[in-house]
This record gives sequence, structure tokens and C-alpha cells, in this order.
Amino acid sequence: MVNSKWIKNKKNFANFQNSLQEALHKNWNSVDTTIRDGYQLVFINKNSDFNPAIKKDLVETYFKVFPALVSKFNDKTTHEVVFVTDTAYKGVAEASGNRILFSTKYMNAHPTD
Repeated sequence: MVNSKWIKNKKNFANFQNSLQEALHKNWNSVDTTIRDGYQLVFINKNSDFNPAIKKDLVETYFKVFPALVSKFNDKTTHEVVFVTDTAYKGVAEASGNRILFSTKYMNAHPTD
């Protein structure tokens, strides 16, 4: 059982993180981390049929647009963002915290959106 007292133990926390990552990786097709000019993008792809050109466009757009938005609106926001592409997600895209979830079915069908 995980609780705040248990998780504060560094060994427990490290083991928990490793177990969680191992479980999550089982349905990942790929994961890439790109760092440029103080910004980091982790791209988790859960669809082996996801168009690599769309992935490239998403990464390039992130590094072009996000730093400009940070500079204009909130220079104290995170510089580490996670993109997740998922076949199970039925919407178009949604964001929560520093994670953005994309529907690969939608993105493959509408690559210029």
C-alpha cells in the first residue's frame, strides 16, 4: 500500500517509480526526449502506425511556438513537456499539467490540423 509516509522513503519511492515506468512502457511503441535551448520535450508514442512526418511536425512546432508563449505569458512555467500519442483516446487532443495527449487516429486522418 502506498501512502505519504511510505513514499517519503527514498528507496520506496525509487522502487515505486521503477515499477510504474516498467508497467507504463509495456504499451509504448517508442519514447524520445529532445532538449533544445533550455526546453525539453518527451514524446511517448503508443501507436506503431503513427505517421513519423506528423511526429516531426509536432516536435518542430513545440520548439518554435512554446518558447515564444512562455516568453510572452509566463516565463516561470515548466520547460519540460510530455506529448503522448494514443490509439485509445477518442478525442482530438487534451492537456493536463505539462502533458498533452493526442489521438493518433485523428492525427493520421488530419495531419495538417
